[in-house]
Amino acid sequence: MKYALLIHLPAGVAAKITPAEEAAVQHTCHALTEDCSKAGHYRGSMRLLPEQQAVTLRMAGDKPVLTDGPFAETKEFLAGLYIVECDTIEQAAAYARRHPGASFGSIEIRPIGDFDLG
Repeated sequence: MKYALLIHLPAGVAAKITPAEEAAVQHTCHALTEDCSKAGHYRGSMRLLPEQQAVTLRMAGDKPVLTDGPFAETKEFLAGLYIVECDTIEQAAAYARRHPGASFGSIEIRPIGDFDLG
């Protein structure tokens, strides 16, 4: 089963991280990715840019409307994600516990379903 490890951080936390803390976060993420890859569970990851750079699409009737910012007013933002393929959600949670985002915010572990295109 594939799982998305969705990394949620409190708004403004990224601006407070020092360069030394950022370097430590990156080092930990690289080590996690390497270990996950060696175990055959890594399927990809990405870091999302700050939510202020996002736009949201909504439909107003049949017309698309783009607005600045994230889709909702929230105290947390989605900072990035990992995709892992594991036998159990507990195994995916073990990877999530090792991600440095868990010490700053939270990591949602969500099973990924496949699309049936047939």
